Amino acid sequence: MLQYALNMKKFLLTAGVLLGACKESGPKLDPIKLVPKVDLNRYMGTWYVIANIPNFFEKGLVASTETYTRNSETGKIDILFQGRKNTFDGEIKKIPQTAQVLDENIGSEWKVRIFFWLRVPYLIQDLDPNYQWVVVGYPDRSLIWIMSRAPKMDDALYTQILERVKIQGYDLSKIVKVPQP
Repeated sequence: MLQYALNMKKFLLTAGVLLGACKESGPKLDPIKLVPKVDLNRYMGTWYVIANIPNFFEKGLVASTETYTRNSETGKIDILFQGRKNTFDGEIKKIPQTAQVLDENIGSEWKVRIFFWLRVPYLIQDLDPNYQWVVVGYPDRSLIWIMSRAPKMDDALYTQILERVKIQGYDLSKIVKVPQP
């Protein structure tokens, strides 16, 4: 009975995400401007989530990271998102994902598979030329991730990134910093 309840909770959460992703969201927005070229080999590795518009899984998490690894067998990218619940000593929450890059020659638009059958857009809209920080967006601007190779980001740089994010149509009041150790 407990397993049934846990499975039902997962189903309801997933259904809620799907319904939220399918809803009409106000005026039609221009497509997000993507970076023209991503060197996928340089992109691989661990990124610290500096700030985001959190989805249901990310709420209450600190010390969040995403680790990207090329999977030579499948040709896809394996992603491991993880964070700690509420405190730096809190329980570790993980969600493994798989990404398909839509055009390997460009590399800035992916489809990420979550929960086996749910595929969501992953749009690289801003990227440091030295691959030290990145901004990943979502078409309706309901989600965003500002990530860095280091757990801390310079405040002036963060402010500059937010200015560019605002130009892309994001509501800055929804973006929250993720505590990092």
